[in-house]
Amino acid sequence: MTYRFVMMCLVVVILSTSNLSACEDTQAAESPAAISSQAQIEAIRNRVLRRCGLSPKLAENKLPWYFFYEFGVELLDAGKAAEALESLQMTASLKAEPARAARMYGMWYVNYLPYFQMSLAYAQLEQWELAWDAIVMSEALVEFSPGDYEYETFESLKQTIARERQTAG
Repeated sequence: MTYRFVMMCLVVVILSTSNLSACEDTQAAESPAAISSQAQIEAIRNRVLRRCGLSPKLAENKLPWYFFYEFGVELLDAGKAAEALESLQMTASLKAEPARAARMYGMWYVNYLPYFQMSLAYAQLEQWELAWDAIVMSEALVEFSPGDYEYETFESLKQTIARERQTAG
């Protein structure tokens, strides 16, 4: 088997074993807080669509990988980890291989690190086994190397996840 095939199999396992019930519960709730939360998510979505140069009328299945990545990162920054995971998983299914300076739109380039972002989201949700799977995938796909300016952040997260897994297990 090739390395690429093994990595793609790992992606499928990570994406298929995640538990997004927290996201589903939020969407099903009708409390004022849930409505406010949905309004915040919609505002983030519209902001990302504009920034990506995409029409809000574009069907969900027509949106490019970079929309889902930026949307997931924005949701994560807003403290919406469960919702961010849904978007980050979608982007990984559309573009599985991470890349430094990945071209997104026009002259817009980004460090595309979907598995690291997923590990952050799982860690926020205290889903330590899934966070570990995602950080291992990030490491296997070399999203970070020792020379990267964010390498210390990556290593710190990896150590935190490892410690929490031991505590929980």
